[in-house]
Amino acid sequence: AEALVPPFEIGSHQIRSSVSIGIAVGPEDGETADDILIAADLALYAVKAGKRGTFQFYDRQMSVGLEDRRQLEGDLRRAIERGELELHYQPSIILKTGEIAGFEALARWKHPVRGNVPPSLFISIAEECGLIHAIGEWSLTEACRQAATWPERLKIAVNLSPVQFSGPDLVG
Repeated sequence: AEALVPPFEIGSHQIRSSVSIGIAVGPEDGETADDILIAADLALYAVKAGKRGTFQFYDRQMSVGLEDRRQLEGDLRRAIERGELELHYQPSIILKTGEIAGFEALARWKHPVRGNVPPSLFISIAEECGLIHAIGEWSLTEACRQAATWPERLKIAVNLSPVQFSGPDLVG
């Protein structure tokens, strides 16, 4: 790990990196190779949620909530397909005059059983499973469609996930 930490240069750019490691040991953490990989992945998520750049061993407590998260992922996938996400608009105010300068479009999800799912939860799930690109594309399209009907002086802002910047057609 220490070999990856010092910065290195590519052209005129300095690149910094770190290593986060999730560790699982068989057979106590899993009977099959797939089970051990899942356990190591859960340990890695725990490292990333805590102090990055370190390592952590799998603990059975890490599996608590995993099934719930998988269920939410499936529900989110269906919500996107059915057009169940909504955009809420938060005004941006010019402090000197008190006028509305525009709005920030915020994605919201009202689950049919769970009620409002916090964006911090459904956005992180979407980033992990690749749904963030569909949500981002929908958010941009819908916000621009609605903003096109507003007075020209109003601006629109749409939040994007850093994951979306790695997509091949963000500008398009």
